Amino acid sequence: MGNSSNRDHSVPYYVTLANDMNALLGHFYPTGDFDALYLAGGSYGTVQAQMLYGVPYDLFPFGRKIVGCLLLSGFSPLKYHVGYAKKINWHNWFSFGPPTRIIPFRLLQHLFKAAIGSKLHSVDGATDFLKDAIFNKMDTEEKQIFDEWLQKNDFTEHQVISEMAVRTVKCCNNWDGFIEVSDIIHSDWGFDPRTLDAEHSSKPVLVVGSKKDYIGGGTNDWLVANYKCARLKLLPGGHISSLFFMDEISKEMIEDACRIRTV
Repeated sequence: MGNSSNRDHSVPYYVTLANDMNALLGHFYPTGDFDALYLAGGSYGTVQAQMLYGVPYDLFPFGRKIVGCLLLSGFSPLKYHVGYAKKINWHNWFSFGPPTRIIPFRLLQHLFKAAIGSKLHSVDGATDFLKDAIFNKMDTEEKQIFDEWLQKNDFTEHQVISEMAVRTVKCCNNWDGFIEVSDIIHSDWGFDPRTLDAEHSSKPVLVVGSKKDYIGGGTNDWLVANYKCARLKLLPGGHISSLFFMDEISKEMIEDACRIRTV
């Protein structure tokens, strides 16, 4: 996705991710002089956040400094989530559910790319797509929350959507990551949340969901039930409503981490 080069498919995804993060953190902190590492991911990004949370420390040594993990509208590791297909909506059922495991040559993924990609060649097209997919679907309550957040941060709705659209177009420079999303969600993540050792599982996981999220979050309950130190926080609104509560969410994540570290 974006300007990233294609990865080596002979190496498991979670190994490549850990190696990349080792390189990145090693670049910024060559002597490892930081005390705490927070992980956070939204939607599909919760897959990568969880991989880094649970990956063995011999593969990701920086993981020993993880103190908390934030998962916004999260996805579960489907290798271990029996019955997941009953928990996700129809959109996700077709985008990474059973059909993507049965239909060969990633045909569904390529169809999604053709359908979505045609709208994302320009900022104007991406703007229309974001409005149709997210912003125009806000109900009265969420629209009011959005308006209050805009005023608080001195933003305009046009500014927010336009900046998102610019980043969306940049994300579509390389589609290989999109094509393998289903494969990665179903793959081995390097661990089973239910059997993580005490050093890993003692670090708090804050799972945040939205009450009217029609895109993701269907597996939040599984995450809370299977990570030993996880709790759920529900917000009003839809898929991106956590954006409007990010200060509050971040404060809670830090407080959870501090509470565990002082026990």
